Amino acid sequence: MNRSFETILLTGTAAVGKSTLSRKIDKAPNFKAFEYGDELFKQAAQRHPEMTLSETRSHSEIYISEEDIINTDVALQLFIEKYRNEYHVVIDSHAVSKEKYGFRSEPFALSELQRANFSRIVCLYCEPSIIVERTKANPEGRPILTMQEAEFYQNFQFSVAITYSSLSGIPIHFLNSEIKAELVFSEFLNLIGSKSH
Repeated sequence: MNRSFETILLTGTAAVGKSTLSRKIDKAPNFKAFEYGDELFKQAAQRHPEMTLSETRSHSEIYISEEDIINTDVALQLFIEKYRNEYHVVIDSHAVSKEKYGFRSEPFALSELQRANFSRIVCLYCEPSIIVERTKANPEGRPILTMQEAEFYQNFQFSVAITYSSLSGIPIHFLNSEIKAELVFSEFLNLIGSKSH
């Protein structure tokens, strides 16, 4: 029986629930998930073995180099190539980060998008107040956000995801992550079973 597997970009701001969802996805049959942030940390840790994950989030300008990003992008493409014909491949990644000075975007280049050949984008979202609350409750090195910053952060990430969708000509779905993690996972699986066009 022939089965068509998808390559999906899972995105959204920090604290919106991507890592929780991608870990559930990775344990599901027929799925493989790649957490971009975890791989980036591994790359940076080769040069800074004493560094913690919290430190990479709070001082990314110190610990994360352009070479780390390039190497992580290479690892991502290799992961896709390895698994895309046997599994649904989900890439957990976000292009926007909160820095001390404001915000930064490190988007995929058009050539990387074309090589990844994503079939769709799933962008998690929630009320900005929930992003603020989740970050305060479990900062893990992430800077605490004001409501205004959380709203800007999410809109900035939306704009990057929509640009990816437009450039690649693929559908984008916005999935509400305010509900319980099990329900978010169920809604994600429903999306993958849905027809886009």
